[in-house]
Amino acid sequence: MDTCKKSTDSLTRITIFFFCFFFFCFRLSSHGGCLAAAPKNLTTGSSLSLNQTIQSPSGLFQFGFFEMPQGSSSMYLGVFYNQNTVKDLVSIWIANRNQSVSTDATCTFTAEGNLTLKDGEGGSILWQIGPGDLLELLDSGNLVLKRNSNASSETTMVWQSFGDPGNTWMPTGSIGPGQKLESWRNASDPRPGPYSLRMGNNSNFVLWYNDSIQYWDSGAWNGAIFSNVPEMTANYIFNFSFSNITGFTWSVYPEYGEKYNNSRFVMQEDGLIAESSYGSSQNSWDIFWTKPNQHCDVIRYCGQNSICNNNVDPHCSCPAGFKSVDPTEWGNQIFQKGCERASPLDCPSNQTTTTTTTTTTTILMGASKAWRKMSGLKP
Repeated sequence: MDTCKKSTDSLTRITIFFFCFFFFCFRLSSHGGCLAAAPKNLTTGSSLSLNQTIQSPSGLFQFGFFEMPQGSSSMYLGVFYNQNTVKDLVSIWIANRNQSVSTDATCTFTAEGNLTLKDGEGGSILWQIGPGDLLELLDSGNLVLKRNSNASSETTMVWQSFGDPGNTWMPTGSIGPGQKLESWRNASDPRPGPYSLRMGNNSNFVLWYNDSIQYWDSGAWNGAIFSNVPEMTANYIFNFSFSNITGFTWSVYPEYGEKYNNSRFVMQEDGLIAESSYGSSQNSWDIFWTKPNQHCDVIRYCGQNSICNNNVDPHCSCPAGFKSVDPTEWGNQIFQKGCERASPLDCPSNQTTTTTTTTTTTILMGASKAWRKMSGLKP
């Protein structure tokens, strides 16, 4: 009897172990990986399914499909931090940022050397690069497509994700003429938002709203610092270099590598350019540098017909007689849609009412009343 009982107990423990093992593997696969080692590259004739990734040599980064927001059916193909290193899903580059795909999406490396993304087997091509022979993900997070030389065994890089940045600028990456960082629309919508960072004409960086209104300038580069960023002189941990061809490149000084190796610049949805590093002990990103210094210096941070005040939190409010256009977004600290009248104007049918925008927002308080300018309103 004891022998049978011991055998039954052992069988139960083994069954529980394998159940937990496969459940854990399933949970990991839903985030783009499993317990099996991910391949380091893709070659022609291969493909990626939803639960497969390729990873960088150190395992810090992965390339594959992921859902955003998590728990939804909206899928994206891109490069992201391995969640064994960074707690939450954090992407650094997305191939199909303009249009999500479904769970029927396919990523195929064709025999002709083209890497293609389709939303379903018979769907149209949403993204494509090539031709090439080998797709690799480097430890820098740079996804590169290489082509073999017919004359030798050497390979030539024909495409890299660092050459087509989204909202993130990684160490060893460059931002040069014709390139820009673009904000997302919101934290779960990677389509291009209104804010961007671009190189200026004076070896500088400029923040833009809708590619038309400038609201921050780094100042000229003098070989060591940007003139409007004097804090770069005080034990700065990042090394910047400049080339007339590739523009600006940055990296972490070796003596700070252990603490700041997982660092990035992000063009945020709120219009700030932010510099942050990941703290493994806190399992969070530490944002330690932003420009402009204050949110109200960002054009249309609070949207139309709004009041921005750096001395209160939240910074945005609506003037009397107005309400937020989107209360849900407003409650989530997303203010770009601004304010609208709480009730429509009671105007005579034979008169026309207009709203004029100047350096402050001018609001017509009534058809037969005087114009009233409200200072402190963002256009």
